[in-house]
Amino acid sequence: ISLTSWFRDYVFAPMGRRASWTRRYIGLLVTFFLAGLWHGPNWTYVAWAMYHGLWFATAHAVRKLRKRIVGPIPRHLQGIVSVIKFTGTLTGICIGGVFFRSRTVTEAIDIIGRLFNPFFWQRTMSQWPPGNLDRRSLWISVGAIALATPVEYLLAHKQLDKRVDAGPLWVRWMIYYTVVFAILVFGEFEARPFFYFQF
Repeated sequence: ISLTSWFRDYVFAPMGRRASWTRRYIGLLVTFFLAGLWHGPNWTYVAWAMYHGLWFATAHAVRKLRKRIVGPIPRHLQGIVSVIKFTGTLTGICIGGVFFRSRTVTEAIDIIGRLFNPFFWQRTMSQWPPGNLDRRSLWISVGAIALATPVEYLLAHKQLDKRVDAGPLWVRWMIYYTVVFAILVFGEFEARPFFYFQF
């Protein structure tokens, strides 16, 4: 059981799974609200959760209307549309993360406002790279993202995990050793409490 499945099964399901659309969306927003409070009694966590809840409710509410207006996507455009959807979703999640990491809602709104201010980006890029930049960590992060993005796609759409399980034994063990080697080389082994212990 995970935090997500617990909220789904014990909070959302009793309120809205088989109810009218009004109760369903109210139940959805209440579930996200409680998930925000679970992280701590701070309005930033509530704002982070409600931000995702509103996006989630809006996406479900306009799903049928969107299909009716846009219609079926031509096969040759499905790849491009998938990339656009992926990029939009990732961007939305990153913007929501500003609420989670900020100390106050006002600070989060100020940061988001700067992100959409072209003059802020122009000034920031003129000062790049910053003096305290850890280039090794930067390139490790870029490489990890470049590697993880196609792997995530293959896991989600091509059942990569099941194909690996059904593949030759030597392929599986090569992957296991590669993962262990990457952990030993790039992992952090300092004593650090689990992130969610603070909530």
